[in-house]
Amino acid sequence: TLLAFLSVPRFSAFARGAAVIILSDALERGDHAELEMAMRRLSARAFRLSLATPLAGDPRFQPATAALRA
Repeated sequence: TLLAFLSVPRFSAFARGAAVIILSDALERGDHAELEMAMRRLSARAFRLSLATPLAGDPRFQPATAALRA
């Protein structure tokens, strides 16, 4: 998980000052609080943070999941 990546100092250091692009379908299941916390931590370290989803190419796509709203 993203939170596991951030909990290892040597991995977390890779994000400092980096442009981070996360490719995800954003269809996470369960409580999105962990993902939201991890995204906040990553955003604080990174120069730029972007989330790209291949589903956005569908004209019927709606960012309705809790993960995308967070």
